[in-house]
Amino acid sequence: MGLSALVLSAVAVGLSVKHLKESQASVPSAADASQTWQGVSRIAFGSCTAYDLRSQPVWTQGVIPSAPHAWIWLGDMAYTDTSDADCSLYPSFPQCNCSSNFYAYPGQCNAGNLDHARERLAYQLSLPEYMAFLEYSCPGARAAGHFPPTGSDPAMCPRPILGTYDDHDFGWNNGNKRLPNKQAFKELFLDALGEPRGSRRRNSATGLQTNYTLNRGTKGQEVDILVLDERYYRDTLPCHMRRDWCTLQLSTATPGSTAYVLCYDFLVNDGKTGVGSCCTRDEDWAGYCSRSSPSDPHWTALCDPTSADFGMRRLALSSDNTTVVELGAGAPWDGAVLAAGWRHTPVKAPEWDRDVRSPACWLLFTPPPRLPNGIATFPNGIAMFGPLPADSCSPPPTPPQKINQDMSQSSMCEMLGLQQRRWMAEHLAASTAPLTLVVSGSVLLGSVGFRDRKGACSEDDWGCWNPAQVNFLHTLANASGCVVVMTGDYHYGDIKVANSSGALYSDVLKTGSLAKNVFQVMGSGMTGSTARGAAASPCMGTYRQDLVGLRPGGVCSYTPEPNFGMVAIDWSKNVAHLQVLSAASGSVAKGIDGSTLELVVDLATCTAL
Repeated sequence: MGLSALVLSAVAVGLSVKHLKESQASVPSAADASQTWQGVSRIAFGSCTAYDLRSQPVWTQGVIPSAPHAWIWLGDMAYTDTSDADCSLYPSFPQCNCSSNFYAYPGQCNAGNLDHARERLAYQLSLPEYMAFLEYSCPGARAAGHFPPTGSDPAMCPRPILGTYDDHDFGWNNGNKRLPNKQAFKELFLDALGEPRGSRRRNSATGLQTNYTLNRGTKGQEVDILVLDERYYRDTLPCHMRRDWCTLQLSTATPGSTAYVLCYDFLVNDGKTGVGSCCTRDEDWAGYCSRSSPSDPHWTALCDPTSADFGMRRLALSSDNTTVVELGAGAPWDGAVLAAGWRHTPVKAPEWDRDVRSPACWLLFTPPPRLPNGIATFPNGIAMFGPLPADSCSPPPTPPQKINQDMSQSSMCEMLGLQQRRWMAEHLAASTAPLTLVVSGSVLLGSVGFRDRKGACSEDDWGCWNPAQVNFLHTLANASGCVVVMTGDYHYGDIKVANSSGALYSDVLKTGSLAKNVFQVMGSGMTGSTARGAAASPCMGTYRQDLVGLRPGGVCSYTPEPNFGMVAIDWSKNVAHLQVLSAASGSVAKGIDGSTLELVVDLATCTAL
């Protein structure tokens, strides 16, 4: 439950902020070949801490006792767009009242609010339980003046803390590339990870995607980690996903209401203007492919999402709806990208795509005084984050409303963007690791086959962007080693497997030609705020029910109790244990149906034992 407005008006939470010491700025990235972690066999991960400002015993009761060698955030480290009070209980609370636009609306009034986001992330870092976890992972770092510690530096954190954001710590529920200050939100999230100022992840022209290798140089035991950014480049929702529902809302909802504003943006700004929904590359290409055939020279690039060529060229459909136009060079990058790290294809950048903060704006969080109840406070009851140099920490410029189509044009409504997909495909093709962990804040194998009153998909998982979903799945299956997708978002924990014999989902996921199994482990809901228990999380007839046979443990093999995930590798037997663990004990969790949430994978064959 949310905290009362009375308490929140009297006690503010936050952390004092200092500039990063120059010594920390010089720490090299762990993605450099000289930086590595050895002896890693237990990799924990999780997402979705709490909507409110409660304590998080998961760190001291679950995560630390499970003895992980690494931790990976899958998003929603903090709910930066959410009101400090439960708007259903306190509708008059100021943060619950605002005019609606395409990203901020009552209940989500703080979307895009950097000051509120900074407070929420600072509160997360100040929690005693989380600080105990930071000391476990990065012993002595805080005492040496590094707070938060640089989780990607092996010298500072022998147990790395890595990860990506999802929608709520990106600053916008179900958000996409249209967030006006997305670069600043990316920087803020990286601040919370302690990412060095010179990190390639802070490139103003890209998202925060990156890669690491655990046990580098130990043949047969290397683990590749691909950290994806599924917000920075994401297109808006494809038209057909909500057309019928939004048409109804525009005829029945009150003008100015949240539903009306969102649906007006979705339908009236129909995608051809660069805002609203992604109609141009959704329905126009579908129409073209329905008139084409496999003999078409563009077939694999435009019409076959299982192909490695799909979406890899910048192609556009001319006004006659029959002629395909090449917009730019589409050849895959050469191997230099693997040695140099993340790069982006040289294209015309929008005028606002530039650095938005000077080095002086890198913020160092330090713990504040604490009241007996554990809540942080400051003199005069206000959160303090400065003073900061006004000239160096000004808000980022507002981008023009029209999205630069040359940056994003492809044959699908995108989740990753063309540049990131090319980078990912190159890494997967070149990897010799027996195991690759893909860090995906959005759910790849979600509620396949489920529909509610709005339509199919959750508005936010990969299933809403089906061609991109199919292509992503097949790209992962074509990797040389086994692939496990780590994900979160849904506020429960479960394990799923996609394979070529899954008849009930083959039409949707095109898995008849899937090269090998792709595994997914969801660790989501780390407190009772987000994972609300069995009574509030029924299975049958809801999106939680597996309708198509993706869960090897059964249709209701999931836990709605607080949880996190673990990949525990037994190198002597060459197997990986995919597990959902209890936040209360660190032991393997039980599903709502009594099943054990663990799957053992043979790393030689990528099959379940």
